[in-house]
Amino acid sequence: MDLKGSEAQENTQTSQALEPEGDAAATQDVPGGLPHNTVEDKARLLGPHQLLTAAEVAEILRFAVGSVYQLVHRKKIPYVKICGALRFRKSDIEAWIEKCTFRPGQKEEPRKQGGTKRPRTKKSSKARTEVTQMVEQSRRKYLDP
Repeated sequence: MDLKGSEAQENTQTSQALEPEGDAAATQDVPGGLPHNTVEDKARLLGPHQLLTAAEVAEILRFAVGSVYQLVHRKKIPYVKICGALRFRKSDIEAWIEKCTFRPGQKEEPRKQGGTKRPRTKKSSKARTEVTQMVEQSRRKYLDP
């Protein structure tokens, strides 16, 4: 009986060693036992006021990181600068996505045309004629012997 008792105790210790504890227990339901390290998992843990990096925003939007920086440069996306570091509030990004969402039956905002170019002015025909005459005079003077 002592042999069976020691075998049972050994099996219990082995099974306890195989069971994950703490953070490892949270990864048990993930295929392959990988930790929760996606942006969505982090967002669920930290709430709506968490600060995201440009890489995390790019992952959420499925953009390249450079595209996120371009949106910041054009002031098209809400951001926060803390000690020179660029961060994004999750709640602001969600609100921005909602604002950019187009729904059927909704009128699309007209796009702005061009930048701040000055309108072209039409030169008077008199000025054109004068310039043409000056060019002809110079040609005769210098090109014709």
